[in-house]
Amino acid sequence: MNLSIAYEQLTDNCIEAISSKSAVHRLLIAAGLSANPTEVTTNILSDDMEATIDVLTALGADIEIVKEGKTTRILVKSGVKKGSIVSLNCRESGSTARFILPLAAYLCEEATLTGSGRLPERPFEALNEALRSHGTVIDSDFLPITVKNSLKSGIYTIPGNISSQYITGLMFVLPLLEGDSEILVEGKLESKGYVDLTRQVLSKFGIVIEDTDNGFHIPGGQIYNGPSVIKSEGDWSNTAYVLGIGALNKSGSFTVTGVDFDSVQSDMEIVNVLSQFGLSVICDKDKGCVEVSGSLKHGVDVDGSGIPDIIPLMAVIAFFVNDKSIFRNVERLRIKESDRIEAVENMARIVGAGVETVKHDGHEDMIVTGGDFKDLKSDNPVFDGYNDHRVVMASAVCSMRSKTPITIEGAQAVRKSYPGFFEELTRLGFKIQVV
Repeated sequence: MNLSIAYEQLTDNCIEAISSKSAVHRLLIAAGLSANPTEVTTNILSDDMEATIDVLTALGADIEIVKEGKTTRILVKSGVKKGSIVSLNCRESGSTARFILPLAAYLCEEATLTGSGRLPERPFEALNEALRSHGTVIDSDFLPITVKNSLKSGIYTIPGNISSQYITGLMFVLPLLEGDSEILVEGKLESKGYVDLTRQVLSKFGIVIEDTDNGFHIPGGQIYNGPSVIKSEGDWSNTAYVLGIGALNKSGSFTVTGVDFDSVQSDMEIVNVLSQFGLSVICDKDKGCVEVSGSLKHGVDVDGSGIPDIIPLMAVIAFFVNDKSIFRNVERLRIKESDRIEAVENMARIVGAGVETVKHDGHEDMIVTGGDFKDLKSDNPVFDGYNDHRVVMASAVCSMRSKTPITIEGAQAVRKSYPGFFEELTRLGFKIQVV
């Protein structure tokens, strides 16, 4: 689906944050492992969430979805079962695949994980090697992957610089095994906030995970016991993208409600980065809202290793600052739903900004040279969405600095995490139509 987006001014300056996709994934899986029924409440149901629900259902869980206005109640009436031979379609959700793979090795006599989009190109080798070293038979390091039931407790070694999702997947399954286990993290643990979120969710289901000097100790033989009802917190990743509207808004303030400032989500860092750009950022922790106003004044220097999902948005903001910005250690953007560095370079060409990448010591930095552009460089701007929800949303934010409508190709990719994104933009005053 290709969309034309035209922006003149905001007719509303406030939006409610959607529920955290990252939290809902974790809550659903924990509920699927729980000895008692659990209701997970959210204000959104994205494609990735549905992928996790489908996989848990294939593993034997009894799940009912009840929609009541803006609220979706996901009733996990009973959990997953052991001993089946199943096919698990993870769609395009890397979180679903990497969280479920270790559980499939424990639960299933045999399980084949499949996926679509760019997911079959994304790596699983480090996780698979850790599982193979403990008896699991795995036939491939790329989807489709077939695993056979044989998983033992022990010491699992995982590199910290590839994907925190590997560690989360192990944290779900190791408490269930006989005997204690350890996760040894090699090097710096990047995206630590996502691991912290996993531990936070697991603690609500009675699961104990202990810190060690270089990883985690996980007692075996634990039992998941969840609350009867649990509500997901707001999503800081998607909140960052709607705060981008506030960052490029030249008339007044813009507010996002429904956020949690006690969250361990790494992407809450967007609040600090917007301040570094020179914007006024007011956070009301009691009301759970953040207000952005003012004008862009400075470039930023940001370590992107722990916040890869919001780098495309921050780069877009940097396009419109008459200064240079540096986003460091962003090499993992190349193995997300798209090559997000390539996508940023493409957006920059349309806008007229400059993007340079510098490699050093196995890392990659992205340098953005922006300007006070009065209009986008192209007369008829067409943005490739790269089948990537983050790229599509970042492109939409660019429309705020274009005097003519822009076109986004493949705009349907937002369904992965924010199905109502364009409906919300319409409510805010953007003119959107299918082309």
